[in-house]
Amino acid sequence: MYPAKPVVLDQSFRCNSCGHNAWPTLDQIKDWNCATRQLPTGAISWYVWRQSVYDDYLVNHPEDWPLTVASACK
Repeated sequence: MYPAKPVVLDQSFRCNSCGHNAWPTLDQIKDWNCATRQLPTGAISWYVWRQSVYDDYLVNHPEDWPLTVASACK
């Protein structure tokens, strides 16, 4: 049997002070991306498609996409 590695699915951001999901700032996107990439994961997938559980979507912010790739953390 092969050892399992977790897959991280990133998108949701909870705004504790406002009580709902909110779109993260650019710094928060990069910080989360880089923190996630330090974990021993098998893969990372960003939810760029529309889902009704989120208030906003990465697909609406293509200018933020470069912050979600590994090279943003170097």
